[in-house]
Amino acid sequence: MLVEPSASRDYYTLVTAGASNHKFPIHIEGTHTESDSDSECFELFINLPKDWRFDDKALNKLKMRWPLEHLRSAVIDTINTNAIYHGGVLPFIPMCEPIPFFGLMLLSSMKEFEEFETLQVSPGRQIDFYNLFPVHFNEWDWVFDNGAKALEKVFLKNGFAGAIDINRKSVNTEL
Repeated sequence: MLVEPSASRDYYTLVTAGASNHKFPIHIEGTHTESDSDSECFELFINLPKDWRFDDKALNKLKMRWPLEHLRSAVIDTINTNAIYHGGVLPFIPMCEPIPFFGLMLLSSMKEFEEFETLQVSPGRQIDFYNLFPVHFNEWDWVFDNGAKALEKVFLKNGFAGAIDINRKSVNTEL
């Protein structure tokens, strides 16, 4: 699903649709939900700059299509592992010109969707939303000692909660 930029959000948001039809244990900072928990349904999203192109000609190029491929891959990976890992990293699939990141990390929705980081669909059923956010190798390495929530705080402090910036430098100096 594609959410268009707006006055309050100057970027596109691609959201998976259908992952929440399945229930998975959600592992967060070393814990996980019980199998009967209502927080086992999820959707993933990724934010892209407002100048990203989605026309057929652009999407025929891997340079423009890689976010869609990675969203699809993330859902397939979750189905194959039968769990979703907050703070987990999905390595980039080498499919186009070098991307300066190690992979996409599953983070909470940070500032994008605070109002429905969790969407209550019905009594006893909710959908959690997770942001696929690109991380450099040293950022991912830092998470092992400090946790994903700590890295989210560093990202927010540096204003990295919006659209993906392919030219973003590592927050290594903050770590």
